[in-house]
Amino acid sequence: MKRDNKMDRNVKNRNILGFEEEENFKNSLNNFDRGGNDQKINSEQLFLQQNDQTIEAMNQKANVLKRVVLDIESQVQESNSLLDNLGTDMSNAQALLSGTMKKLTDLSKTATSSHMMYLIFFVVFVFFLIYLIISFTSSK
Repeated sequence: MKRDNKMDRNVKNRNILGFEEEENFKNSLNNFDRGGNDQKINSEQLFLQQNDQTIEAMNQKANVLKRVVLDIESQVQESNSLLDNLGTDMSNAQALLSGTMKKLTDLSKTATSSHMMYLIFFVVFVFFLIYLIISFTSSK
């Protein structure tokens, strides 16, 4: 009875590792217990070979996972660096805009009507000058 529990546990362990053939595994365990020395040696070699293959497959999967984790880590570090730079740039832009708004507010408080009239005349004069230049060059 105790031997059957041990055999069932071995079968479950083998299935977890990816060996689905329960009947073949049970038969090989029974043959291992009942067989002679040659058969025991062959079964042991079979088990060792299967274990080696399983270990090698797990090792390869672990290496693949390690490479994936390292790639993810480098991407995260790069993204964090970009986000830090973006945060710094946004802070600089916010400071520049707030300074500009403060200067515009101060200018609007100190500007008198005569300053505004001079500004309007200057803009009109510049547009008129540009119009004359364009019309003079196109008439030639």
